[in-house]
Amino acid sequence: MIKEERLESVSDSKLLQLPSKAVIIEQCVLTIAAYLLAGVDLMGVLDTFGLAWLTVLFITDKPAVASLLGVLCGRVVMHFGDPSTMFTDACIHIGGFALFSIAKKIQKNPTGTLYVVLDIVFYVCTQTALVLVYEHTAYNALYIILNVLIMIAVIYFYLRVAKILFNSDGIMLTQTDAIGIAVFASLLIAGLGNVTLWGISIRSVLSLVVLLTTASISGAAMGTLVGTVFSVVLGLSSQVDFYTVSAFVVCSAVCGTLKNMNKIAVSIIILGMYIGLFVLLGSQPNTLFTVELLIALIIFCIIPTKRLTKVITVVEDAVKQTSYPVQSREYAERIRLVCSDSLGQIMESSQRMNKILDGYLLEAQAENKEQFDALVEKITGTVCCHCTMGETCAFANNNMGKKSPTCEVAKLVSGLNHVGNEWRAKMALCRSIPGIAVGCMSRSMERIQHELNDSVNVDEFLSARLQSECISVCKQVRGVAAINSQNGVEILIDLRTKGLKAVQVDELMQRCSDLLDVELERRDIDGAGLCFTQKSSYKLTTGAASVSLDADGLCGDSGTIIPFGKDGFMLAVVDGCGTGYSALAESNKVMEVLEALSQSGCDENSTVSLVNSLMGIRAHDDKYSSADLCIFNKYNGDTKFIKMGAVSSFIIQKDGVAKVECGAGPLGTMPTSSGLVSNFKLKAKDVIVMMTDGVFDACSRYHDPDEYFINLLSEYQATSAQETAEYIMKNALSCIKRPKDDMLVFVAMVSKRQ
Repeated sequence: MIKEERLESVSDSKLLQLPSKAVIIEQCVLTIAAYLLAGVDLMGVLDTFGLAWLTVLFITDKPAVASLLGVLCGRVVMHFGDPSTMFTDACIHIGGFALFSIAKKIQKNPTGTLYVVLDIVFYVCTQTALVLVYEHTAYNALYIILNVLIMIAVIYFYLRVAKILFNSDGIMLTQTDAIGIAVFASLLIAGLGNVTLWGISIRSVLSLVVLLTTASISGAAMGTLVGTVFSVVLGLSSQVDFYTVSAFVVCSAVCGTLKNMNKIAVSIIILGMYIGLFVLLGSQPNTLFTVELLIALIIFCIIPTKRLTKVITVVEDAVKQTSYPVQSREYAERIRLVCSDSLGQIMESSQRMNKILDGYLLEAQAENKEQFDALVEKITGTVCCHCTMGETCAFANNNMGKKSPTCEVAKLVSGLNHVGNEWRAKMALCRSIPGIAVGCMSRSMERIQHELNDSVNVDEFLSARLQSECISVCKQVRGVAAINSQNGVEILIDLRTKGLKAVQVDELMQRCSDLLDVELERRDIDGAGLCFTQKSSYKLTTGAASVSLDADGLCGDSGTIIPFGKDGFMLAVVDGCGTGYSALAESNKVMEVLEALSQSGCDENSTVSLVNSLMGIRAHDDKYSSADLCIFNKYNGDTKFIKMGAVSSFIIQKDGVAKVECGAGPLGTMPTSSGLVSNFKLKAKDVIVMMTDGVFDACSRYHDPDEYFINLLSEYQATSAQETAEYIMKNALSCIKRPKDDMLVFVAMVSKRQ
């Protein structure tokens, strides 16, 4: 049974995997293109366009087997009834395909230049051999040279088209790209041959429809350019009257100039100009071409302009889906350049935070040096005199015990009762916490940088479309990057110059907004660039009321609102240990760290961990600061409360007052935010009330201060954040004769953005 199951699994793994629908569509499109290009006869120059197409497919790493069949079918149709020519063509194209395949297998990733050189050398060798076998004349030698030159030019234009088809970069068209597309399209139409229906040339009708629609969408300049290319290519091809197709240029120019008019009126003008020209010359117009022009104009009028724009979008989407994920190095560099300003700001904040951390560590070492020296002497007298580790002692060889908080001496000391809890606590303070802080800071900074790199999720297809639109509005635009995030799209625009007129900025933002179908707003960034973000749903207005215990009037409690990442704001209330100036200095240091963390891209876990470690270093005399943090998402109203030793906060909502529970432990005692985070969903007209323990304890004569504030806020109709803060402070002061601590009330009101 085991053997049978094994055989069955092996047979299943060898089952033919059917290609996806996108791959099948791509293969069909490439095969049809190969068939049409192989049928082109330009001034009697043959055997070049099909082989050039195979070369381009190998260069762009596209499937070429099906295209080889398309080329062979095209050559058979072209020379049907001439067995010797069909055999020669088959040998040339199959031989070229085999040569490219061998080069690809040997070299792994051959360059495009190698393919082109192999193509030219192979073609010259085969044609020279045929000339020597059949007839070697000067004309045949010139024929080979002309073929080689045409092949080089055709490969160049094919590559321009391949860049547009297979890479998202190519959606923004340059003039060279437009010429390449026009050449490619005209060669495809020329490859149809002289196919007629009731005497009407399908090739002429199709050419006119393509030119009219192109001019109607892109304007007179692009229409005239494409019409000129069509005229030259189709005029040089066999069985096409050069003077007849020269009318393509006139049709394209007129249609592009009058593109804002009604299409029926434009069609009547074009037809009238065509007939009027022959009337002035006194000759009869070509009846068949007149009918072909009339049919093309009717088709042009039937197809609505909106549908044409939609078709172009669908084609671009299909190109994106069917093409393989090709990452252009130039495009990546452009994105990196565009994003450099935002990333530079964040890295600058990280460096500033590193300096803050270094300052904290130096202060902690200075404050604790005397205690540490006494601790070392105590350990030496109680433990080290009995230790037999000698030079291998971790405590003696790790820079006063600061590098390894898990050394053997630490384990011994922690197990000795006669050393005392006080000394163990001080040793942990002097040895463990600095190491934890530095390690936590380093790991957090590394993780933040990795997250920043991973979070730059650039939508290449959308970026290219936005870039094309923005460049059409302002020539100073150098690059555009559309970055996806959980709260919509962020658009970064790299400019060639630093300043733009307000009208241009508004037009760029409006064009991007129309393309994305969302409302955008501008966000300030440094450097020569613009940043548009999806307009947020909510905004906050804040108010504060404070009372000082000391006569100097300085309140040691601080409250602030600062941007937190790209998604919202952080409300912070910090109660510094003590009162007056010393407490204010302590709370300001915490605020400085919080500001640096928020600008550095830290999440709430990193914020809590770093602030705890830093404040733990500074903690002395069993006095700790407390922090009350509220992180508000301005897009969806998601709110997180993080309490570190802070008293309860309250949320005034339509259906009542919600209490945010007090967190466990002050700053310096909790290593992570686990268990400290409370989540809420806020809406417009909700009010956030945060306070320090001076306000909360003022109501200590009540059995439950939480219940007191819930009842107080339930009866109050909040009109503004500042009035609410003053109302709460007034009621708190009415409960006491005089303040026993610094007091601060910080209020934020949520409102809908207009």
